[in-house]
Amino acid sequence: MRILIPIDDSKGSNATLSWASQFLDKNNAQLFLLTIYPETAIGNAEEMEQVNQILETGKTFLLHHGFQVIESASRLGSPVETICGFADEKQIDEIIMGSHFHHTLTEQFMGTVSQKVFEEAHQPVLVLNHTQKPFLEISHLKELTLIEEERHPYKILLPLDGSEASKRTLAWLPQFLNPKQSEIYLLNIYDFSPEGGYRYPSKAESEKILKNAEHQLKQDGFKINAVEYRCGTPALEICEYAEEQNIDEIILGTRGHHEVEKYFMGSTTQEVFQQASCPVIIFNNTEKPFLKISQQE
Repeated sequence: MRILIPIDDSKGSNATLSWASQFLDKNNAQLFLLTIYPETAIGNAEEMEQVNQILETGKTFLLHHGFQVIESASRLGSPVETICGFADEKQIDEIIMGSHFHHTLTEQFMGTVSQKVFEEAHQPVLVLNHTQKPFLEISHLKELTLIEEERHPYKILLPLDGSEASKRTLAWLPQFLNPKQSEIYLLNIYDFSPEGGYRYPSKAESEKILKNAEHQLKQDGFKINAVEYRCGTPALEICEYAEEQNIDEIILGTRGHHEVEKYFMGSTTQEVFQQASCPVIIFNNTEKPFLKISQQE
């Protein structure tokens, strides 16, 4: 699996690299690093040295964790066009980036770059939010080694609603995550009102969705720690459940049944992305198929 990680000098990029080291399956990942420099860096030795240092630090960190880094490159150009063009040129299967990506070494784009890459890339794109829950620091390699020896399986929450996005989430997991390092929590939120009764998904449909997902993930070698459905507001229930179970990460696809038809993030995804106290990964509903297609009915 050829994975592109665009990086810069931000804490968001550090968090993305840290996430990759903890969650990606190093036996199945060929990594490409890309940083983009502005025109002001041309002929400026100090800025170009900074660009090279960003790449070298990221590459050293990933190699230290046993990953294969195929290429680390710096390019001049528009961030969105350059990232998408590089992904096509290198036949990338997946793009992973933080929710805030710098256009220059000092200017923050407030998510615009990530959003546009999310919308325009031909590959699946995973976007990692910024959270108060700490990631490992990439600057202390000795400390990382000690932490890595003691780390426990990561508790991952999958909110599912039976949509195509949910099926793609299930198809994505075994390609990128190591089942031996992951404990899965399945959650479905159904809607009920005294006036209208059950709305999609109903309680019976919720049970079927989670049963199918549990069966598929067990076949892929994942340990299922909990299967639960709740009635209520999706974003609120997801965030509350994550806190109750001390979840390490929430993984969401876009355009679930509870989401409005906005391409980057619908209301549920956006609220969880912004409000959850743990890291949240979202990925787009790209037309490019995953290698493994979900058999969930």
